[in-house]
Amino acid sequence: MDTARLDRFASAREDVAAHASYRGLRALREMHAEGNGAFGDMPATSKPFKVRGVSGGEVDSAGKATVRYDYLDRLDSMSQVGLAPEPGQS
Repeated sequence: MDTARLDRFASAREDVAAHASYRGLRALREMHAEGNGAFGDMPATSKPFKVRGVSGGEVDSAGKATVRYDYLDRLDSMSQVGLAPEPGQS
């Protein structure tokens, strides 16, 4: 998750539960913010929301991260602020 973008939101915070080993790394992430600034192509809504995601990666034999993956549930956060229908609604 691009944490540099968090400064666009009032009272933004990110909670991370991370684990790393010689095989790789993974983290469950949850960002909480208020949509008082545009975020990519999403306009400001002044509504609070949270974005859940998972980050993962691979490490080399020296323990250096070589690959990183980030997956975010953008549809859920868009539904929370009224920019997308709630799941199950058309």
